[in-house]
Amino acid sequence: QKMADFSKKAVGFVVNDSESVHTIFFKRHVVREHSELTPSSKTLFTLGWPPYATESKLEDLYSSEFGPVSKVYLKKAPGPVTESQLGDRCLSFKVAYVVFESEESLDKVLAFKCGEKLQIVLDEADIGMGKWTKDYMNTRVEINALMTSSDEFMKKYDFEQKTKEENLKALQEPDKEGWVTVVSKRKRLPPSQDQLKESKKSKKRKKKNELLNFYSFQQRELQREHIAQLRKKFEEDKKKVLELKAKRKFRPF
Repeated sequence: QKMADFSKKAVGFVVNDSESVHTIFFKRHVVREHSELTPSSKTLFTLGWPPYATESKLEDLYSSEFGPVSKVYLKKAPGPVTESQLGDRCLSFKVAYVVFESEESLDKVLAFKCGEKLQIVLDEADIGMGKWTKDYMNTRVEINALMTSSDEFMKKYDFEQKTKEENLKALQEPDKEGWVTVVSKRKRLPPSQDQLKESKKSKKRKKKNELLNFYSFQQRELQREHIAQLRKKFEEDKKKVLELKAKRKFRPF
C-alpha cells in the first residue's frame, strides 16, 4: 500500500470530547483476486488506527455515520484476510477492513469531506490510566479461584501418590513362582556445579588421550617427525660451528 494512493483521503477523529485529533487514511479496498470476506465493492481499507480501537467500536462508528456494517477486520499490517486470523488481538497501531452491507454506504464514506471529523466513543477504562489499571487488575487472580485451583491440584497430586504407592505394594507381593520385585526408593541427587565442571574436565582429558599412538602407523609417523627434528637441529648446529670457525682469526701474539 503506497501513501500516494491515500492522497486527499484522510479524515480526523476524536475520542469522546477530546480536543486532540487523530488522522486516519482511507481508500476503497482494491485487490487483484476476489475475496469472499472482503469484497472490493463493499470494503473500505483504512490505516492508522491506535491500539485501543476495537472491531465493535469501529462498527458502531461507521454504522452510525454511513450505514450498516457487516464486519470489521483488524490487522497489524495490510494483507489478505483469512479465517485463521480472525479473533487475533493486535496491541499496536493497525489497519482496518470495514465491510458494509451495501455499496451505497461505501460510496458515502468515499465522498466524505476531509475537513470534517468523526467521533468515537470509548469508556474511560479503555484508554490512558484507566486502561492500564484495568489490564493490571485483569492479571490478578481472585482468592476463591486460586483456592479452588490449589485444591484441585493437591487432589490430583494425592491421587497420583496413592496410585504410585499401590503399584509399589503390588510389585512387592510374591508372584506365582514366589519371586518378589525389589524396588529401590533411593533418589539420586542432582550433581553440583563443581561435580559437573570436574566431569567436563575429565571428559576432555580422556578425549585428548584417547587413541594416542594407538596404531602402528601413528607410531611410525611420530618417529619420523622426531628424526626429522633431530636432523634439522643437527644441521643448524653444524652451520653455527662453521660460522664460528670462519670468524676466528690467527693471532700468534
